[in-house]
Amino acid sequence: SEKKSLENINLQINKGDFIGLIGPSGAGKTTLVDVILGFLRPSLGSLKFNDINAFEKIEEWRSHCAYLPQEIFMIDGSLEENITLSRDKVNPDELKLALKLSQLSSLVESLPDGLDTSLGDKGIRLSGGQKQRVALARSIFNKRDVLILDESTSALDSETEKEVIGELLLLRNEKTIIAIAHRISTLRECNKIYRILDGNISGPFEYSDIA
Repeated sequence: SEKKSLENINLQINKGDFIGLIGPSGAGKTTLVDVILGFLRPSLGSLKFNDINAFEKIEEWRSHCAYLPQEIFMIDGSLEENITLSRDKVNPDELKLALKLSQLSSLVESLPDGLDTSLGDKGIRLSGGQKQRVALARSIFNKRDVLILDESTSALDSETEKEVIGELLLLRNEKTIIAIAHRISTLRECNKIYRILDGNISGPFEYSDIA
């Protein structure tokens, strides 16, 4: 295509930032996320983390990242297996911390077999909000520093979305969060918001500038 998907993107993200990305469908938001994750290599320019060229150490860079899409990937296994993605023995203290920070402790107590409860095909036993919490616990347990939310809360009702965002904010000083938002209200707590339109970026804005 003669038309560039992204053009003149210059973005610096610092540890602990909560970044919001807004723009109409087809503006380039998901393409930008694909570049950040290293799935697309830009024809010009570079992607760096801590001044390291990400494409020279792409596996190391991706080991820092967790991608949370709208439809959370769930395996036909237990709650513990869906969080750890492992059937091996895990560190119970690390798992307990992930459950606490993702607000899943009460769910574990309510399930008949606790962490060993089978969630069924595609996690059918869980609600949308609970699946989001499982994905969050998964990223915490696997020590991901960068959380990328690709409209991952848009299918939730506003109250559940508020709860999930509140849980993310508990991690604000430890994690860097990049959120593509369907609803502007999702970005209320962002410290930087960027607008993408026709592959170009503008900002940063504050929530009050766009609300």
